[in-house]
Amino acid sequence: MKKIILLILLPVSLMGQADYQTILPGSKTFYQAQEEFSVYDYYLLSAKLFRGVKIIDTIIENGHTTYKFFYEYNDDNYSQQSFPFPYDECLNMEAQCWLGPEVVVYDNGMNVFFNRYGDSLYIKTEAALNESWTFYVTDVGDVYNAVVTDISEKEFLGISELTKTITITGEGNVYTLEISKSHGFVKTINFRDFPGFEGDTYQVMEHNLAGMTQPELGYQPLTLADIYDYEVGDEIHRIQNSYNMYMGFVVNKVIDKELLDDDAVVYTFDQTYWWSEPGGSGLILDTVTDTITNLSYTFGQMPFESIDNLPKRYLLDIDSYNQRPRITTGNMHFEFADSCYKHLMEWDEDIYTYVKGVGLSEYHSDESMYSWSDKIVYFKKGDETWGTPLDPPTSINETEKPLLVQVFPNPAKDFIFIKWLDNSKNKEAGISVFDLTGKEVYKGDFKDSSIKIDVSNWHGGLYFYRISANGTLSTGKFTVSN
Repeated sequence: MKKIILLILLPVSLMGQADYQTILPGSKTFYQAQEEFSVYDYYLLSAKLFRGVKIIDTIIENGHTTYKFFYEYNDDNYSQQSFPFPYDECLNMEAQCWLGPEVVVYDNGMNVFFNRYGDSLYIKTEAALNESWTFYVTDVGDVYNAVVTDISEKEFLGISELTKTITITGEGNVYTLEISKSHGFVKTINFRDFPGFEGDTYQVMEHNLAGMTQPELGYQPLTLADIYDYEVGDEIHRIQNSYNMYMGFVVNKVIDKELLDDDAVVYTFDQTYWWSEPGGSGLILDTVTDTITNLSYTFGQMPFESIDNLPKRYLLDIDSYNQRPRITTGNMHFEFADSCYKHLMEWDEDIYTYVKGVGLSEYHSDESMYSWSDKIVYFKKGDETWGTPLDPPTSINETEKPLLVQVFPNPAKDFIFIKWLDNSKNKEAGISVFDLTGKEVYKGDFKDSSIKIDVSNWHGGLYFYRISANGTLSTGKFTVSN
């Protein structure tokens, strides 16, 4: 690959920092690809995913500044269409960011990005209308040219700003960049993979600006308070499926909301739950509470960002659920062998998808060859609806209204507390907890109105409890987070 000495090609200017910017050093920015990605193989639908930009180091030198981007991992195939995964290969925990490893910004307005092989890509942010230059030259001498084709006011993320459009052409390809006066790229491409290599392995895709943290525009990283933002009257309908053909149906209606403090909220739901399984069916009317704590917790990791502990993948998109932002996290299972992380089989993954204002919208697990899914099929928030509502049966005999139970914290890390709120019931009751495979992982008796269960050694994921007392049955679920 060719090596380019930038100080010779790009002389230092004393004009000062250019007005137009490609990146914002003090902000995390998010972009959404215009093409769909196929992710998590067969059980998560394709989506137009977000990509992140974050500066991790700044080097100021005479006449230019170098901004280094964060590392990604296991993302050598940009399209993520890497099925089957290379299980016997070490994961790349410090892959280049999708914009390349860094950008060099010169005082005269020249910005130089780099592809995965260290080749230079030139952007003249201060070029005039119709001004052209060489953007990139391939190893065999093919030239990609850039020209400013428009300078005008454009609206994005609720604001309007003077924006410069740059059209890049070469080898039959056409790409568009848009650079705003003071908010960076409005549209860009994955420079790391330019001009595209090895068929579909390294694809070049256009991405539109979707949000930034400073100033706060558009998409922002979701907090638990954003995700579990219910109001009285909201409805959430779910369908649950398991490996052994069990199917459960849940309709939750929010009947009460109580803020405990700045970082905790208690929701009370009227719940209708019915199920169908080989040999029988049933119906339960229930009242349950859910305490959401640590509301300020943010899914703040950048998409595909490399972290120090066990890899965890965050995927962002807004294609479903009435264009509400959603985040998918993969508690992917890896083994550490031969001094590197390696994939286990993909059915050893737990996938969680959360939607702003809707909560946990989808859970999927193939742990230990057992499959389980829990997915929202309908929600109602004020006048807004999505999906198809469930219709609870009326022909099945209803049981007595079960115990009112409070479960906290949820998700749990070290301990889970299960407390009765109905003192009229006999407090001598039995409780069983089951994992997603149906295996009983805990069994005990209440000696008082509450019970404390140590879950510090449990695997992360969804668990179900069943409490029985004097012919009254109460069921529910909680999540354990490692």
